[in-house]
Amino acid sequence: MERLDLSYVDYNSLKRFDLPENINHNESSLFYSPFNRNEIIKSYYNVYLDANANEKIKEINNYITFIDDNNITELLKPTGLLYVENKFKGIILPRIDGQNASVYLNGKNTPIKIKIEILKQIGNILLKIRNTPPKYNAAFADVHADNFMVTNLEKNNFKTIGIDAESMKVLNSPGLTNFYLFNNDNIANLDKYDANVFGIVSPNSETDLYCFIMMILELISNNKSIYQLNINDFYKYLDYLDSLGINPMLLASFASIYKKEDNINPLPYLNTLNNMPSNTLYKDFKKHK
Repeated sequence: MERLDLSYVDYNSLKRFDLPENINHNESSLFYSPFNRNEIIKSYYNVYLDANANEKIKEINNYITFIDDNNITELLKPTGLLYVENKFKGIILPRIDGQNASVYLNGKNTPIKIKIEILKQIGNILLKIRNTPPKYNAAFADVHADNFMVTNLEKNNFKTIGIDAESMKVLNSPGLTNFYLFNNDNIANLDKYDANVFGIVSPNSETDLYCFIMMILELISNNKSIYQLNINDFYKYLDYLDSLGINPMLLASFASIYKKEDNINPLPYLNTLNNMPSNTLYKDFKKHK
């Protein structure tokens, strides 16, 4: 893996690689590489202490080992490390052309079949990670639509890639969960979502499925706060979807997230949403109530 060494002057002169304002990206800054137009630089905010830097380097090495050992090409793999004045600062990544999955999943002009296919590709990435040998102890962890990128959509052979995944749970890297699971009273008493004394949930394959299901429900309901529903309203909404003819196995997978049993993977049933009715929106449910 290459090492890029910059002075403070060189680092401060890097050209910023700007993302759309609606993209959730708060752990780093992105810059164009001054030496390779096919690469970008990801500079972390939280590695100013040696302990933080060492932990991040360990996460990156674990992540690369995991990708190489399991040949998961749908995860974006760093090509090098960035050092500024001999201090670790970030990573070098291949530059890929495309848009974050959230842009298409939230886009009014994106056909539903494209949205479903994007979700299927994300689901397949999560399934590949889940099916790796137990020794890797792996989960994507930070599952949400901004952490996946869709390439070549206009060519009709698009591919979805997991990005910002170097902080995933793998080997002895603990991983980070996201907003779907923060301060979530609905999961407080469920052992499959293991939380520490501060209520922070540890990533695993169950949390991956929880977050993936919330991504699907955001699409169906057109409501980004669907994950904040209390359990009673959540199940009432599922009953409403059932009355509209939504596939019962898909609904069973949604319902499983708040039960003691393992979560049911919705991936096999996503194609049934290609013909879903237009009144699945949460606002329609509220009117129905």
